[in-house]
Amino acid sequence: MSITAWKQVDWSLIDSRVLRYQVRIFKASRDGNIPKLRYLQKKLLGSFDAKLFAVRRVTTLNKGKNTPGVDSKVYVTDEAKMALVQGLRVDGKALPIRRV
Repeated sequence: MSITAWKQVDWSLIDSRVLRYQVRIFKASRDGNIPKLRYLQKKLLGSFDAKLFAVRRVTTLNKGKNTPGVDSKVYVTDEAKMALVQGLRVDGKALPIRRV
C-alpha cells in the first residue's frame, strides 16, 4: 500500500480496521483458538494500518508529542511522519529502555 500524504489518510477507516483485528483477536482468545489467535496477532503486527495507527498515536494524539524520544527526534511535519511509518518495523519485540 503506497500512501504519499499524511493528510489524505482516512483515519476512521484505519481505526475501524485495527479495531476489527483487535475484536477478532479477543474472540479467538476467548474461544481458546490459539492457532487463529497467533495468526491474527502476526497479521495485525505486520499490517500497514497498525503502523499508521501507532505513528498517529505517538506523534499526533499523544500529550508528549513535542517531547523528543530516545532517538532525540520530534516528528512534526507530515513528511516526517510518513517517513517514520515507512521505516517502522513492528515485530512484537521491543528494545530495552534506554536509561538517561
